[in-house]
Amino acid sequence: MFTGLFLGLPSAAGYLLVRRWLPAGRAAGLAYGALLLVVAGTRLEPLRRGNQDFDLVGPGWVSVVAFTALVVFHGALVAALAGRLSRAVPLLTAQPRAIAVYAPLFLLALPGPAVALVLMGVGVAVVLVSRIPAMVAAWHSRAVVAVGRVALAVAALVAVPGFASALVDILGRP
Repeated sequence: MFTGLFLGLPSAAGYLLVRRWLPAGRAAGLAYGALLLVVAGTRLEPLRRGNQDFDLVGPGWVSVVAFTALVVFHGALVAALAGRLSRAVPLLTAQPRAIAVYAPLFLLALPGPAVALVLMGVGVAVVLVSRIPAMVAAWHSRAVVAVGRVALAVAALVAVPGFASALVDILGRP
């Protein structure tokens, strides 16, 4: 539960960064979940070696199936929520209504003012860059999409040996 509290927001931010390079539609969420599982699942959670949750869940194979399904579902949920919010929330403008919609983001200041300042700085930078037509055109170019997809594939391939090693360790548990 605590892992979800602290890693949910970074996971959603990660999705927003890579969604351009994921497949279209519902497959994006499944692909993101699989990417999270392979790249981060054995390094952070839930398939980290030595995780005591494996002793609670049962045999190793049950743990692997349960936590794999959980991470893939998480990816699908993040994609679905991002899609829904992108249609429901207006783009940030100087109008009071648009600013009011973003007011709950001030709750992100609770972990600390440094976190809030960094997030607000990134948000302002993204809004400003998205107003430059040349940047938008470059971001949507086929070359950027191809490079991004190759980068995601390379990241996944580099992570596969560690992922496989962790799976072997978990499946070997009684």
